[in-house]
Amino acid sequence: MKTLFILRHAEALPDGGGGDFERVLSERGAEAAKALGEKMAGKNYAPAMALCSSAARTKQTLAGVMEMVKIPKVEYSRDVYHADTEDFIDLIQGLDDKYESVIVVGHNPTVHQVIATLAADDNAFSGQLMRGYAPGTLSVLHMPRASWKDLQPGENKLADLIV
Repeated sequence: MKTLFILRHAEALPDGGGGDFERVLSERGAEAAKALGEKMAGKNYAPAMALCSSAARTKQTLAGVMEMVKIPKVEYSRDVYHADTEDFIDLIQGLDDKYESVIVVGHNPTVHQVIATLAADDNAFSGQLMRGYAPGTLSVLHMPRASWKDLQPGENKLADLIV
């Protein structure tokens, strides 16, 4: 069984003239990323690999989490920034099976749509998901398959949702 962590970047500042890709976290967002890392550490959530959008705010979010959670392998990809739901799932399906747990750090609305697509309908967090996917939200999915390439919509257990 694989474990997939999907994280929306923490709260970012409005575009400061450098464009959307260069937006950085607000002070509150930076603090929230560190707090999320503490929560993850407290739950023994330790992804073996991170795939992160190369946008400034996602990189900063991951850095905040990694102050408390050691992630041995990190890859940054502009493809995550540009991904729609299908592309995002394709990126996950392309992950190396040597990683049993992976965190993907991305952007809304795609992140929310991916969770809604991948999670089984009978999850305890349906009500929360229907209300949206706030900045800094982390989903934890347990995939009942041995290979990332076999990831399928609607069959993954949404085991945790940290807002």
